[in-house]
Amino acid sequence: MKRLLILLTIMLSSLAFSCKELGSEEVEPKGDTLLKKTIGKTGGAIVSEKITLEVPSGAFDTDSEIEILVIKNNPQEINAVLSGYYAIDGLPLNLKKPLKIKIKKTESSIAAIPLIAIGNESFSSTLNKSILAHTYLDAVDSSDYIIATMPVTDDILTDEQLNNARVHATKAKMYLISFDGNFSINTPDGHFQIYFPYLGLRDDVEKLGSYLENAFTKFKGLGFSTSKRTKWPVKVLVKSYDSSIFGFEVNSIWGDNYSWLEFNTQNIDNAAEMKLTAGHEYFHLLQSLYDPRTRFSKAKGLFYTHFWLDEATAVWSEKLFTNESNYASPIRNGHQMAPFNGMQKGAEENQQYHGYGMSAMIQYLTNTNSDTYVKSIYDGIKSGKHPVDAVSIKTPFLWWDKFMKDYFMSEVYKDVDLARWLQDNHGSFNVSEEKDSVKVFDLSYPDFSAKIFRINLKYDKFVNEANMEFQLPSNSDSRLQLFKTKGSSLSYVGSTAEKYTLKSLKTLKDDGSIIFALVTNTQAKSPYLGDNKIPLRVRINNLVLDENLFGKWVFEDGSYWQFNPDGTCIQHINGVSYDWLWMIENGQLKLYIPNGKPAFKTYKIEGNKLYFWVEQVKTWSLPYTKR
Repeated sequence: MKRLLILLTIMLSSLAFSCKELGSEEVEPKGDTLLKKTIGKTGGAIVSEKITLEVPSGAFDTDSEIEILVIKNNPQEINAVLSGYYAIDGLPLNLKKPLKIKIKKTESSIAAIPLIAIGNESFSSTLNKSILAHTYLDAVDSSDYIIATMPVTDDILTDEQLNNARVHATKAKMYLISFDGNFSINTPDGHFQIYFPYLGLRDDVEKLGSYLENAFTKFKGLGFSTSKRTKWPVKVLVKSYDSSIFGFEVNSIWGDNYSWLEFNTQNIDNAAEMKLTAGHEYFHLLQSLYDPRTRFSKAKGLFYTHFWLDEATAVWSEKLFTNESNYASPIRNGHQMAPFNGMQKGAEENQQYHGYGMSAMIQYLTNTNSDTYVKSIYDGIKSGKHPVDAVSIKTPFLWWDKFMKDYFMSEVYKDVDLARWLQDNHGSFNVSEEKDSVKVFDLSYPDFSAKIFRINLKYDKFVNEANMEFQLPSNSDSRLQLFKTKGSSLSYVGSTAEKYTLKSLKTLKDDGSIIFALVTNTQAKSPYLGDNKIPLRVRINNLVLDENLFGKWVFEDGSYWQFNPDGTCIQHINGVSYDWLWMIENGQLKLYIPNGKPAFKTYKIEGNKLYFWVEQVKTWSLPYTKR
């Protein structure tokens, strides 16, 4: 799939936007005032020879100063233009009755399909900027005018919703131009009406219609309902854009009944891509029907905590529209590390990219349960749940560790593998000298996240008994999972919530193995933006130990040695305790600390007595007694 460029999903975060040129820096085209007039509850009209707006009594619930502007440059994606380009500014966000629009034609020909393109500024989550896009109003060609009706809004926004501190808008500015739609078809099942500019596109448009109807059926089969949308068919607009764009969904400021889909003429003949894009973008439209935010918030992208989830599920859903086995959307490329960054917190930098990567979590959950699990997630969103809670029908701490293990092992998607983990990890420990004995990976973990650490075994003097000890803090809501390589393969070693000893380091080194430590964090609390400090301590025990030394040996004055099986020991003398590491080297007791100069002692054990050789007087010390 070549949608690595831009799969323009302007989903739930767009207001009805338009393209002068999609993504251009100039969002609102400049215009010159043609007329101004205040219209209130009793209605009225603002009339000129070029354009007329008629407002019936009761359409507005407050006085509004309406300004009509003439816009110089036409939107580039609109063909067969019949009139000038205008803007109507100051329209209230609540329209209780339809408004009548008359636009004077500049062409004498009779339109085959008279339409008015109507656009509104919105935020594009894909481009991270505000852009414009136009939907179409059905119109009539009458006496040199194109006449259409601006619909009533789906619902009435309350004063509280309108005056929300993060909205700062109670009026809308709409851009209008009349044109000849040329061609239009309805899909056989009646769910989509597709407008297209050239007859030569008809075969591909009919195929697009079948892809959309297939998507409608697929999602219905998963249990999704379209009952919230009462006006059908969905308008589907085929326009010419840059070839990097395949399609996008737009949420209308008027409400769910007016959301629409757009597809690019330049890519419509790419059947494989169109199947995927149609399914992906239709799912965005369906997601909006489960979104409890106001129509204004959905259109403007406000309070959009679950944006990443919408992208994750839409990317996951592409597998429903391909016969490719083990399908993973190429749009995931570059975002595979998303699950490590925190289920919710990872979205702070870029919600959309995070969602692309989090499609792996949706894949895991549907593999573990069924594809209908996605419908259950959106039931949670509809009821107002935080996206993490909506996903977590089964609490994440019960499955997060397993998900991350399977993801690391390439059992969720095949677009992650050993080559990636060799490069994309959160730290490494290179064991190449004797002094490389201790490493602490001391990092913070967002709620529901993970880290990968790479351990390279390059030391040539491992003894047969050498081992590696891993230690996590107690009660840290974390888990360590260990993996090893052999050649190009990766295998699971074991896991622990606290302490793990990896044995046979010499064999692992001789096999050329690399060790990976995967630490997962399941500590979490709504709104799931917290951090958990989890130090992972790794210690190399390149040891030959004498088991006869294990235990506590006490001198007559109360001083003592405590030799532990993990290669640590305590020397207590004159009321002060000293911590050492110990091992047996060339028959002698070696005492050392990391990066320090070692000390060597010759010893002997007779029964329960321990003696040390005192070189200065050439004799054995008085005994330490085992307790």
